[in-house]
Amino acid sequence: MAKKRTAPRKQPSQARSQATVDAIVTAAERILEERGLDTLTTARVAEVAGVSVGTLYQYFPSKEAILAVLGERNQTETLQIVERVLAASRSAPLADAIRVVVRALVSYFRTDRGTLQNTLTAARPSAMDAGAFVRMHMQALASVLASHLQARKEELRVDDCETAAFLLISAADGVAQALAHTDVDEAKAERVIAEGSDVIVRYLLP
Repeated sequence: MAKKRTAPRKQPSQARSQATVDAIVTAAERILEERGLDTLTTARVAEVAGVSVGTLYQYFPSKEAILAVLGERNQTETLQIVERVLAASRSAPLADAIRVVVRALVSYFRTDRGTLQNTLTAARPSAMDAGAFVRMHMQALASVLASHLQARKEELRVDDCETAAFLLISAADGVAQALAHTDVDEAKAERVIAEGSDVIVRYLLP
């Protein structure tokens, strides 16, 4: 079976066009969050976005193309969150900075991970499969964090900052997924996040 096109049909060149693209992608995200992947169609996305189906197809050849863009935006958003948290905690004790980063990552993964996973699954017809996209996403996050750890390497007990960053990201993701699939109240979730952060701090710091 032929693969569906997932690259945008054309790039918006004016503010008005960009606003249309943003409305389409935001509508797709809203449908995913409220109704799930099975209800996502180009007609439904166009309706929620307030544009005609013809207008939608000017920019996106298929719903998979919309989802691919949504996946990329989710990745960018996660990176921006990590960068903001790292910048804000640059002068803080490293243990505190690590705890803040872990909490921010777990919170983000808990609230947006489901949407991102649906996005990636739906975009499987693209040249990059869902698994590869997830790996790229995690590696991008780890790269940002590794740079921060490298700048404070003298405070660490580990030598390989890239591996340490990848383990930190993976641990935060694992905690988030465990909480998502376990019936715990917020007080318990907070304890899990706090203790998970302490484990990571003990691994990284002497």
